[in-house]
Amino acid sequence: MARRNGESSSDGELSVSLPTLKLTRTNYRIWSMSMEVYLDSHDLWQAVAGENVTKKKDRMALLAIMSAVSEEQLLMLDAKKTAKENWEILRQRNLGVDRVIQSRIHALKREYELLNMSRTDSIEIFSMKFTRIVSDLRNLGEAMAEKDVVRRFLRAMPSKFDALTLSLEQ
Repeated sequence: MARRNGESSSDGELSVSLPTLKLTRTNYRIWSMSMEVYLDSHDLWQAVAGENVTKKKDRMALLAIMSAVSEEQLLMLDAKKTAKENWEILRQRNLGVDRVIQSRIHALKREYELLNMSRTDSIEIFSMKFTRIVSDLRNLGEAMAEKDVVRRFLRAMPSKFDALTLSLEQ
């Protein structure tokens, strides 16, 4: 029987509290790591690892997995399959998405590092380009310290702004 608050069954029956982190389009790595720990702590990871487990343990693991995905991702799963088979479905679908995200992050980082203000750009136009790249990187989960972003912005300014850059750095 599944329980929400980690309650234990008084009759010795297997029970599992349901996970709270839901799988989304962008959090597969965090979700899978969290779910592995969650399932292992409930002695259910063996079902996903492909070890020989009872049907009841497999169904408990599958219940935990299905309760931790969005409705959109739930439609991809098959309740007739094992926990391991459903885990693989999620892994294959989301690692592809993860690769796309990592590729996008790589492209944005390259654009971020190569971006310099041209002589024809106004500060406003350049600032908008720069801010868009930083926002896109942060929205994809890339951690960027504000002081590093400011330093990169100042380095991207043309030499005619050196006096302003020096005064801002101090």
